[in-house]
Amino acid sequence: MLRELYQYLRLFKNFFQPAMKLKAKVRSGGKIHRQYEEARTPYQRLLDSGQLSQRAEKRLPRQYESLNVAELRRKVEELRKRLFDLIENKAEVEGLKRRGRGRAFSLTGFREAPSWRARKAQAKQGSRPKNQAGVIAL
Repeated sequence: MLRELYQYLRLFKNFFQPAMKLKAKVRSGGKIHRQYEEARTPYQRLLDSGQLSQRAEKRLPRQYESLNVAELRRKVEELRKRLFDLIENKAEVEGLKRRGRGRAFSLTGFREAPSWRARKAQAKQGSRPKNQAGVIAL
């Protein structure tokens, strides 16, 4: 199952997931300003590099045209869900075998885990209690 998941993830990441590459770091005073290239997929970078054989130059565009990004995404999510179900079921069975010596590990929270951006935004909203004057209590 993992091999199949990685197969679909590889296609999704290499053909459809753009990434920004660091072009330069410029120091001005005490600050470092980073300059990035335009976000492109590894597939686009490879085509632009000019390092492909003629055979690969023909094969890769055909492979790209044959892919469906929505279908890839659905397959990745389905396999991910099956993997978490498998892990949870194994943990529950092992927890029963141990007869109460410790808790079975649960991945329920990871299933719909918020992204780091969502956690960061939630943290900015403030999880610390405020007093009546609106000042955060330290």
